[in-house]
Amino acid sequence: MNILGRDILFWRKPRADASRFATVLPRIRALREEGDWQPLTSSWATQHRGERVRDARRNIIYHPIPCERGLALRLPLRRMWWLWLAGGLAVLCVIAMTWALTVA
Repeated sequence: MNILGRDILFWRKPRADASRFATVLPRIRALREEGDWQPLTSSWATQHRGERVRDARRNIIYHPIPCERGLALRLPLRRMWWLWLAGGLAVLCVIAMTWALTVA
């Protein structure tokens, strides 16, 4: 039965074509296992890039805007309020259940 272009009896997904890289993958795996993988950049370039990244990280200074400073202080208090409310309700439920079991 074919409804809206789908075959309901089998619900098969359309077949995907084979990847172009399927023939290359075994060769890449073999190179990696043998350790013959040659880097594309020199060790000097890698070291220089690491120094640039370290310098950039040292120069980052974050100044929160005033509305973020106040927000950071208010959120934990609001969460604590819900925690106390939930804990109180849990204690009341336990007391009510023990009372109901002892009366019955």
